[in-house]
Amino acid sequence: MQRGELDRLSLSVSLYTPALQTYLRRLKNNPATIKSLGEYADINPSVSLSEMEPDTTVGFIPMEAVSDGATGEYTVRERLLGEVSKGYTRFTDGDILWAKITPCMQNGKSCLVNGLPNQIGFGSTEFHVLRVRSDLVSKEFIREFVNQETLRRIATYAFTGSAGQQRVPAAFLENLPFPELSKSRQNELVATMDAARAERKAKLAEADALLAGIDDFLIKALGIIQLPAPRKTFALRANDLTDAINPSRYQSWQIERNLPFSPNPPKRWAVALTPGMM
Repeated sequence: MQRGELDRLSLSVSLYTPALQTYLRRLKNNPATIKSLGEYADINPSVSLSEMEPDTTVGFIPMEAVSDGATGEYTVRERLLGEVSKGYTRFTDGDILWAKITPCMQNGKSCLVNGLPNQIGFGSTEFHVLRVRSDLVSKEFIREFVNQETLRRIATYAFTGSAGQQRVPAAFLENLPFPELSKSRQNELVATMDAARAERKAKLAEADALLAGIDDFLIKALGIIQLPAPRKTFALRANDLTDAINPSRYQSWQIERNLPFSPNPPKRWAVALTPGMM
């Protein structure tokens, strides 16, 4: 993308907030060659199913199977092709899924998929699919680029549709200014992001562990006596109690008469077991 083309792109988004203008201006001043993302990756490419049988096992990734927070984590489920061939977005191993609908897009639901059964998958129609077609860029770098928090904030100004059903159009990704960096620099940046993400995950796990013990700490520090755990109560018909169930043999059992059990319960015996008996 030439500087003049970038200027025209700036004019085409003049109705967006200044945040997008600022983002484009910074890209203009970037010493790297600036092109559009669409020159390196196909957006929502086709996937042929012509040689696949309906009983072929394929991957399935609904929106809820992709983690928030731009972690790139996801879970692949298995489905038969005949179950998902219609009404879902298609993709293959090595494709990047990027949520286009609010609030999933802002939440960073995106992943680089690999290991799909038979190398093909289906998922939510609210994903844009990016397929890298150039040897000059890595899939990992493009995934990191489109998952920038700043870019996701800016993408909200390109939303189309009504409130609650707003989406980022494919044209936003196709025309997005993209810096052409060396492969070594791309790999360096991806490694830095992976390390930062791993450190963040470890810190969050440490914080969760600290919070998990705070109740016990406060109880001990304040001298509060912990309440016993609630007992589980089971209602039985009187004729269900036989000589084999002798309450006198179990001191921790409590026997009560007429425990409510149904809208019109007959007289019943109830056996309530303490937690130690469970």
